[in-house]
Amino acid sequence: DMALFNEVWWAMSRLFYDAKMHGNNWEAIRQEYAALVPYTFDRQDFYALMTEMIEEVDSSHLGGSAPPGTPPQANETTAFLGAEWDWAKLMSDGVYDVASVLPGSPADHPMSRLEPGDRVLSVDGQALGKENTFAEMMKGKVDRRVRLQIQRGDKTLDVAVRAGSPGQAGSLRYEDFIARRRAEVERLSNGKLTYFHIQGMNTPSTDRFFREARMYAEGKEGAIVDVRWNGGGNTANRILAALRVEPWLIRRFRAWPDTTMTEEMFRGEALEMPVALMTNQYSASNAEIFSEGFRRMKLGPI
Repeated sequence: DMALFNEVWWAMSRLFYDAKMHGNNWEAIRQEYAALVPYTFDRQDFYALMTEMIEEVDSSHLGGSAPPGTPPQANETTAFLGAEWDWAKLMSDGVYDVASVLPGSPADHPMSRLEPGDRVLSVDGQALGKENTFAEMMKGKVDRRVRLQIQRGDKTLDVAVRAGSPGQAGSLRYEDFIARRRAEVERLSNGKLTYFHIQGMNTPSTDRFFREARMYAEGKEGAIVDVRWNGGGNTANRILAALRVEPWLIRRFRAWPDTTMTEEMFRGEALEMPVALMTNQYSASNAEIFSEGFRRMKLGPI
């Protein structure tokens, strides 16, 4: 690992665009991180350390990763059900009480639905506790039927659930993230505002934004556009163009004399209402460009 470390450090010192390394002492950084290399426990951990070292030069679009063809690390995928635990009880008493169920998840299926307040006692016949955790019991069970024994009130029930994958979990949690925030924005604004999250500056996320603009902006007075955790891409210019409020051409229709429509809305890519932007330190690359464009175009508060 030390030979590979030296190669990574050497490559950065020779190939980084700024020979002065943004004013950082690259030799001192080498010494600091060389002392940590013996403590990395596998190749993935090693490259995570390299990424931290490279980030010391404070420049974007840099990181460390294994070259193509590197053997994958050992991995035993943990299956997903969609039950959120009462973490206070789990930490204090070691019991698995269901606090909520993720909509659309395996635990939300009509034939195997878990309910808030259920206590999961066992998985496939093995009792749960501080020694036998739920996550441990779910390893290697993606797309398999899992038998749960649960206590619901004064009844003990057997429930069979087909477990999902971590990918399914991510998608459902993202949809739940959006639904909850849109509902909260509309509640706090008494229905005057709506909410949009743009997951990436890519075609699917951008198309979704324009589709939802038609669905949720009707009758609203403004919107919150959220690009937190947006990893970037190349569509910031399309969305920024759609956020301009001032129309430049108005269409009228003989069949609907009381109806007018701007050219932008007629073509399908316009929001045409006051907006505020949410961003954070995890909004990267083209999402940063989007935030800077939003500021320079004076589209609203950030």
